[in-house]
Amino acid sequence: MKILVAHNEYQGRGGEDVVFDAEVDLLRGAGHSVETLTVSNEAINSLAARIATTLSIADNARGKQVMAKAIDRFRPDVVHVHNFFPLLSPAVFDVCRQKRVPAVVTLHNYRAICTGGMLLRDGRICHKCLDRGHLWGVAHRCYRGSIPGSLASAYMIAQHRRRGTWTRPGLRLIALTQFARTLFVQAGFDAGRST
Repeated sequence: MKILVAHNEYQGRGGEDVVFDAEVDLLRGAGHSVETLTVSNEAINSLAARIATTLSIADNARGKQVMAKAIDRFRPDVVHVHNFFPLLSPAVFDVCRQKRVPAVVTLHNYRAICTGGMLLRDGRICHKCLDRGHLWGVAHRCYRGSIPGSLASAYMIAQHRRRGTWTRPGLRLIALTQFARTLFVQAGFDAGRST
C-alpha cells in the first residue's frame, strides 16, 4: 500500500511528533511504501509569519498546495494526517477529497472542537466551546492568551463545521480514547466515521 503520512511539527518536539515517526517506521517495516509530508512551526519565526499564519488558519493556501503536490507526485492509496494545525489547516482534507484519495486523521487533541485545543481553561476541564459555542474561547482568550489567536482558532472550528469537513465521505477519524470519541461525536462529528 502507498501511504502519505502528513504532520505539522511543533516548535518543541512532543508526543504527536514521536507517534508520527513511529508510525512511519512501523509502516515501512511492514513493507508499505510510505512518503512523508511535514511542515514545521519553526517557520513561524517573525511577526509577519505570525500574522500570515493567523489569517490562514482555517484555509491555508500553502498547506493545500504542498498536499496537492505530494499527492500528485506520490499518488498514495491513502493519506494519514496527524497534526494539521496551523500550517496545513483542515483544508488539506478538501484537497484529498478533490484528488479522490481517502484520508484519515488522528485526533491527538481537541483542536477541531476547542479554541484552546485541550478542553482546559485555567488548569480545569472546560466544555464551554462544546456546550455554548466557540466564541467563549475568544472571550477567555483560550489560545495562548491571545484574542486574535483565539478568534482565528474559533473561526477555523466554525468554518470547518459549516463546510462539513469532518463529516464528508472519504475521511475517517481516529480518536485516541472512547471518552475522546464521545466528545467529538457530541461536537457533531459523525460517529460512523470515527474509531
